[in-house]
Amino acid sequence: MESYASKFEGSNEGVIALHKSGTFNHNTADHRNAIDFDVELGNQSLSFTMSYADRYAKLSDLVPAARQLCNEIVDAAAQNETDQGQKIKCGKGCSNCCNYLVSLSSAEAFRINDEIFAMPVQKRHSFIHSMVNSTRHIINNTLPQELPGDEPSLASEEDRMLNISAWYGNLSLSCPFLIDRSCSIYDIRPLVCREHMVTTNPSACNFTSPAMPRIVDLPISIANVLMYTSDQLEGTMQEAVILPLTTFWTEENRDRAKRTWPAETLARTFIEIIQITASLNTSNSLPIIEQSQCSTQPSLEYAENNY
Repeated sequence: MESYASKFEGSNEGVIALHKSGTFNHNTADHRNAIDFDVELGNQSLSFTMSYADRYAKLSDLVPAARQLCNEIVDAAAQNETDQGQKIKCGKGCSNCCNYLVSLSSAEAFRINDEIFAMPVQKRHSFIHSMVNSTRHIINNTLPQELPGDEPSLASEEDRMLNISAWYGNLSLSCPFLIDRSCSIYDIRPLVCREHMVTTNPSACNFTSPAMPRIVDLPISIANVLMYTSDQLEGTMQEAVILPLTTFWTEENRDRAKRTWPAETLARTFIEIIQITASLNTSNSLPIIEQSQCSTQPSLEYAENNY
């Protein structure tokens, strides 16, 4: 692996890039600055370099590097499981986890939305139609103000997230990007999807299964790191976007999507959050998902009439 960068229409590509340690060329015309950092995985240390251009960038410009870092950590964790005699049971055609509640940071929501709108018209329209249907189903079965067992004075953040996940699971709503039991946006799939691996029978991942899957533990969640990075830069509090609502949420937050920071600020904040998260061992913390404050109904109507 030398470097990572995916390209799509309208992006500010090349502004931030990830490299394996020792492969970054400091004489690169646009990327003369870089930060080295490590991620500890058991007894193994993964070393990387994040380079950046001397210009401004959007939150979404962090996402390609975050995806590739996530892939490296996941691959290393999977190899550790193999070395210990375990086998990752996830694979193409296994869609038991594809009705889970998938939450995105604002950075990832902005990026995925951009990538959807860079797709060929027919494919884009198909996805938008599927997302409209999913969003209507969510609106018609809105999250209760109070959930069973969810007493604010007693419920922990994790307990509340589990209750919300149970509510979403009861909607029996498959991912809008699931086609013929396969992910149709696999290369740009959410970070939380990349991080979910099991060594037990995949059927245990089904929401209705009485069995509990053995989920591979990761040293750090890049999905959470990106969320905390977005929150710190934007001044929000663990803001999460439910995947089917991505396009409509982004439509209501267009000004935020366009906001920029020096690329160095984005890179340094991201790496600092990695180091803080690793030191606190909070890789498995879960985001609080509050009910959306945006007006989704006009966005739905706009989508139906224009896409």
